[in-house]
Amino acid sequence: MRRVGGSLMIAIPPGMAAGLGLGEGAAVTLRSHAGVIEIEPADRGERLRAEARQEATRLLDDSAYAAEMRSVREDMESVRAW
Repeated sequence: MRRVGGSLMIAIPPGMAAGLGLGEGAAVTLRSHAGVIEIEPADRGERLRAEARQEATRLLDDSAYAAEMRSVREDMESVRAW
């Protein structure tokens, strides 16, 4: 590690960076928790949100899924009333 401005820079081996879909100059997002630092492409969160929106739309248009969700809701309401 070395200091660059107010940050610490870490060398990432090219093979590891490529495995993450990263290259020189890539924008990334860093997260840390429980002593672990995660690095991912900056646009990953938006891609995941877009995929979730597409899946939600698909499920809303699926009549079998809608029927199952109605059944689950009715079951939950009957348990709550019990």
